[in-house]
Amino acid sequence: MTRFSAKLAACGVLVVFAAALFGTLPATAQPKDKDDGKGADQKIPVVDYKRPLNLVRIGYVTPGSPLPENIEAGAPHILGGTIYFAVFQNIGKVGDNFGIRENFNSVFVEGENIRKEVSPSFDTEAEFLYLYQIVNDRAIHDAKLNKAGPKGVRWAVDPNNDDINLTEDIVNFSLGLTCDPRYITSWGYFANTGFSIRVLAKEGEKKEVEGVRMAVSSHPLIEDRFPNKEYRPWIEKREIDVARLGFTIADDRVGLEFDLPLVRKRMGGVRFANYQETAKKGGLKPDFVQLILMDGPFQLPDAPVATNKAIFRVDWREKGIPEAEHSVVFGYTSDLPPVRSVGLIKDREAAARITADPGAEFIMPKDNSKPVEGRKPAVQPANPVQLAADLNAQDALMLIAAQQPAPAPAPAPAPAPAP
Repeated sequence: MTRFSAKLAACGVLVVFAAALFGTLPATAQPKDKDDGKGADQKIPVVDYKRPLNLVRIGYVTPGSPLPENIEAGAPHILGGTIYFAVFQNIGKVGDNFGIRENFNSVFVEGENIRKEVSPSFDTEAEFLYLYQIVNDRAIHDAKLNKAGPKGVRWAVDPNNDDINLTEDIVNFSLGLTCDPRYITSWGYFANTGFSIRVLAKEGEKKEVEGVRMAVSSHPLIEDRFPNKEYRPWIEKREIDVARLGFTIADDRVGLEFDLPLVRKRMGGVRFANYQETAKKGGLKPDFVQLILMDGPFQLPDAPVATNKAIFRVDWREKGIPEAEHSVVFGYTSDLPPVRSVGLIKDREAAARITADPGAEFIMPKDNSKPVEGRKPAVQPANPVQLAADLNAQDALMLIAAQQPAPAPAPAPAPAPAP
């Protein structure tokens, strides 16, 4: 397998996945940065907010399994969460090359793989910075789990469920990369850093400008700003109205102590305890952030999308992200613009599973698509090469598959014997 470490001129995407059949992308060994990431001011103005000119893409997706309509009382293996993502373009500012916040470069921690090899230092010359953050919020924000049912029972605040985890821990995020992995120039996470938005100071308040800055989390006021979340496999991304919500990147605990009585009202037991933990200590840092190379050699692609060549994989191996908690921001740099790509979240069991063809996990099964309300369903070819013709290199649509594998098709009946 070819080993890469040099930065190239252009073209490629970003991604990670760990499996015994594939080798990791080697990098020059470097000591990890021990910066605690607390150097930036947490007080961010929210009045007259304007979208940063270098914010290329911003949105969120809500992957989940099983489908909401299939959840029954006591259903095992419920997984789901919200993945926020943003793409910034380099503006060349010293200490904050991507125009995010003061001294942002210093909070980057190089990603490490299982062999103790780490990413190159933060690439301040890359054209784009891709950022992601995971919130395990399905137990609180899914109407099936935390809204009054036919009998008036809400699972997440039912005292009988105080000691029960309703959903699985999220322990893995994987993104399939269709580009040559040499175009991913650095990867890792950003200590004590999280996405944040402006929330309304009081429930039901009509004012859109005045509000409280809050880290994205399972807090009910965050749910109120992103209503009607639907958790399902292959869910499409949604845009974030940054002018209305005042999106920015700040400390991952900012505003989380606000209106705790409301938090207790909307979640109970282990969920409220988990929320208090993350409000105190901040988002969970991943144990591994790695770029894993598929078998090669590869030719540099002329088209923006091709067969997956690598996986960008992030793991919380020691402690998964439990319900009501969230991660820190993680991501990578590249000279390539955003393209349509497929990602996965997994629970512990699925993350430990070794498959003969990991790339197959990023291909939508023909029976797993769901028409979006008010929109004609699109035909989804199973072959990613066929999919390339329909993709726009500037389209940041990201599809996320949940952890449950598609059910195997029923075997065809045997032909009747000839008379």
